[in-house]
Order: sequence, then structure tokens, then C-alpha cells
Amino acid sequence: MHTFTTYHHNRGNVSQTARELNLHRQSLLYRLRKIEALTNCSLDDADDLFILDLSTRLWLNGMKTHSD
Repeated sequence: MHTFTTYHHNRGNVSQTARELNLHRQSLLYRLRKIEALTNCSLDDADDLFILDLSTRLWLNGMKTHSD
């Protein structure tokens, strides 16, 4: 989740995301490919990005309400 949200926050900038996550660029690319494989969504497709972003926000919002 953190990898995707950071990547999306950085508007798909792999180098900036890798720096923020303190990861080697290749490790980040591996994680992004893994996200695509697990979700069957493409991070290059605007509709898929929207679905992933919405799903992530809903899940995180649900986690906040459960912890209160």
C-alpha cells in the first residue's frame, strides 16, 4: 500500500519514489510489477490508476474508522 500511495503521490516518478522510500530503483520497479501482477491492473492505464487509488483510499479510510 505504502509503495503504491507514494508512487501515485509522486505522479509516477520512479526515481523520486525510490528516493522517498529509500529503495534502489530496480527494487521499486520490482514492487511496481508485483502490484500490477497481484491486482491485474496496469500502472500505465489511467482507469486502472483511478481504481487502485480509490480502492487504496477506501481501505485506508476503513482502517482509520476501525482503529477509533
